Amino acid sequence: MSARPSHARQAFERSLALSGAQAQRLDTGSVPTRWQFESTEGYEIGDAIAMSDRWVAVGGRYLTALVPCQWGVSCGNDARLRVFDSLTGQSKWTADFDLNGTFDSYLAVAIEGDVVLATGYSINQFRTNNRPVWVVNAYSAQSGTLLWRETLADPQTDFFPQAMTVRGGRAYVTGVAGAECYYGAWCEQLTRAYDVATGQVLWSVRTGVAGVDYETLSVAADDEHVYIAGNAGPNSEVRSLDARNGSLRWLDQIPDNSPSPGFVFKVVADDHRVAIGAVVNGDWLLRVYQAETGRVLWTSTWALTGADQTIYDAPVVLDMRDGVLVAGGYGSHLPFGSEPYPKASRDWAVRAYAVADGRLLWSDVRGSPTDTDEANGGVVIAQGKAVVLGFGAFDDVTGNTHTLVRAYELLTGALAWEQLEPRYGFAFGVSTTLAGANGRVAAVSYVQGSRPAGLPPPDSYGVDMLLRTYDLRGGRR
Repeated sequence: MSARPSHARQAFERSLALSGAQAQRLDTGSVPTRWQFESTEGYEIGDAIAMSDRWVAVGGRYLTALVPCQWGVSCGNDARLRVFDSLTGQSKWTADFDLNGTFDSYLAVAIEGDVVLATGYSINQFRTNNRPVWVVNAYSAQSGTLLWRETLADPQTDFFPQAMTVRGGRAYVTGVAGAECYYGAWCEQLTRAYDVATGQVLWSVRTGVAGVDYETLSVAADDEHVYIAGNAGPNSEVRSLDARNGSLRWLDQIPDNSPSPGFVFKVVADDHRVAIGAVVNGDWLLRVYQAETGRVLWTSTWALTGADQTIYDAPVVLDMRDGVLVAGGYGSHLPFGSEPYPKASRDWAVRAYAVADGRLLWSDVRGSPTDTDEANGGVVIAQGKAVVLGFGAFDDVTGNTHTLVRAYELLTGALAWEQLEPRYGFAFGVSTTLAGANGRVAAVSYVQGSRPAGLPPPDSYGVDMLLRTYDLRGGRR
């Protein structure tokens, strides 16, 4: 496998390639769709979603102008935040953001009370020396009024926020920073804590070792701790910080000897337990810790074809609730790079474990023999179900991949219902899902849409942001 590019760069390079025939719609079981929204402006992507009892917030980007830039695709993207009434689907407001950049995008959103937060980055290759600027915006959920903003910019430093969570009136934003981070190989890990009401920076921690590349992919929090997950050089890493001041509470680094460095995709916390999903030595790895001390309670590994450091399997998304840990991701049949095209050998994989002892409760692994399938969008556990978003070809004779939501009975893995969007989905990774609140779930993806006639590829490929909500409580308000 070739050297893994920076996750900061990967977030930008999720390209626009969309093609393929339509497939027959598949709805299995009683799909509890409550409402949906689809953008129709030609090109819009939702990269992040958050949900509360009252609001659904989607952050991402949309194309405003066809501006040539060095990446070989059209820049001219502004960040966009949309907020909806979670019960009715009424669009409440939309806030677009352009920090005088050629490329602006949100990568994470969160809701705390009546405040909606969005974090992302801005790049202007003509004015900021191509240095990404760290941006955190806070808006009134009621009106869309900007409450506060923080930006981190330095002509010699890349700042790239990648994940955010909220807890107890605080927002924790984590990402990477460094002089050779976005385009080079050396990043430091950066986490900042904000007062949600005022935007005051309560603490900021920047961690790095010379010559070691740090990446941060996920953050979770409880009342006392903030958990940062990613990697440090070749090794997967999870660290626990004191929520009061950012001091280190405990650290776990998991060695990786494979040709490609390991890293933690996701960290979640619940009931004095912390769980991570990581790719280590090419294989799927889950680990559960005691939250206060970092003591490892159990570790479980899995590979679709058996342990092989050149065939990659990964748990990309997690949720942990009601004593069950559900992981979604993929298993692979072939080494990366030997496939007909990248990721062609991946199969959809969802596996559930008992939090207490790591016992496997059930597993659902399936895939098309001709295309890529991944449960990589997100997992939400609610109302005795595990709802998973991803994409797959499965039985589609065209071999094309399509946005897919599957709901499983939490304890048995029995399929309760599924919904397959008939239009070709985003082939290299369905966007972030899933927020859940009060028995409802919201999922955002992007699907084939339309663009004005006459534009050359890839600008002619239309992309619509598709938002759907599901009521798992049988329609009760």
